[in-house]
Amino acid sequence: MFLTRIPSNIVGLLLISSFTLGGCTAIRVQPVGPEHKITHICINDNPRVIVRDFVDVMQEGFQKYGISSDVIAGPASVGCTYTANYTARQTWDFATYLADAQIDILRDGHQIASANYHLKGKGGYSLTKWANNRSKILPVIDQLFAQMNPNGQLLTPVTASVSPIETQSLTPSATPAPKGDLAIRLSHLKDAFDSGLITAAEYEAKRKELIASL
Repeated sequence: MFLTRIPSNIVGLLLISSFTLGGCTAIRVQPVGPEHKITHICINDNPRVIVRDFVDVMQEGFQKYGISSDVIAGPASVGCTYTANYTARQTWDFATYLADAQIDILRDGHQIASANYHLKGKGGYSLTKWANNRSKILPVIDQLFAQMNPNGQLLTPVTASVSPIETQSLTPSATPAPKGDLAIRLSHLKDAFDSGLITAAEYEAKRKELIASL
């Protein structure tokens, strides 16, 4: 596993490739700056997002940093200095799971911070791609508010200017599936076929793909 040490004084754009979710998770964060003392955020409802409990997880993450929140439909109310926009997309491999998410923080309509979660190659052969939304998004929110204590107080800002950091992770094609994982995947595939969720042609094509990954 390739590890990159990230300096603690980063205040600009962070580009982090996480290996904790199978080596193919990319998290890109521009954190909230120390000049913003956020106590409340209005979350603009996005009816096109059908990811279960995504907004609940966002609110849980905000609350960890002493930030209360309300979900609003339509234009933000006059009292909403800070607002949050979000998108989230699911994909499917025997079951649905979160593959992409974006959270933008705005002050008076101007973006001040953002966070992006992305599963490269839809998670590849990693079984952890089916992890729940809390385990995926709460660490992203921690990065988004990296300059704030859990009680909502801002940390003392640093003044050093550091260029964005890029770390590389293995692509799904570069990491063969372990034999134990392969057996589990083949078992799930057979269950999906037996249940009528996929056709015989889809089953055979996926089976050959899994075997070829060894």
